[in-house]
Amino acid sequence: MSLTYKLLQKTGIASKTVDPAFEKQRDQFSEVTSASAKLHKSTKRYMDALRATSSAQEKLAYSFAEVEEHREPPKSESEDGARWTAAMSAVTAKQDEVYRDLEYNVRMCVYEPMGRFVKLSQAVTETVRRREQKLLDYDRYRYKAEKLKDKPGDKGKLDKAQQQLDAAQSAYVEVNDMLVEELRSLCAARAAYFDPCFVALVQAQAQATGDLAQFTGGGG
Repeated sequence: MSLTYKLLQKTGIASKTVDPAFEKQRDQFSEVTSASAKLHKSTKRYMDALRATSSAQEKLAYSFAEVEEHREPPKSESEDGARWTAAMSAVTAKQDEVYRDLEYNVRMCVYEPMGRFVKLSQAVTETVRRREQKLLDYDRYRYKAEKLKDKPGDKGKLDKAQQQLDAAQSAYVEVNDMLVEELRSLCAARAAYFDPCFVALVQAQAQATGDLAQFTGGGG
């Protein structure tokens, strides 16, 4: 029956209730949800890149040391090679330490909070779907009651249809009002939720950059 009524709505035979307040909040929430999901995925790629960079640095240091190991230069050059090999090994170890700390901070301050928000968004999206079903039921019973009004002698059926309509309207209004307020609250709170994540990300990156610069003597 729901599919049949949807077809009637699409063909213009039956009307569909429109709630501008809900649609406005839903559209805003959809934009926030989409941006949050993209940020969550981007953060994951960023952490993967940090691990990949550390791995590449380790392989580079190993290859460098391997080349030095098989060289047979004069003693002075050999000492220089050993010194640079040790320096690269130290830098590699420090970079790995810094990147591990950075990855941890990014995970705790951005990735996991965004993940929780994405899960919350998915739960709200399920409520939006439930609201759509309640709306469809309401419109369907309203259409049925209106059709029966045009048929004299069907008072019993009309009364039953009116009862079904009242129940469907009550169920729809309840979930719709609740959802509009919830969407409004979530959209209004996004700055308070996201801003600390962004601040923490910038601070973590700045700390990592400063630690590496200080280690290599470039921190002033």
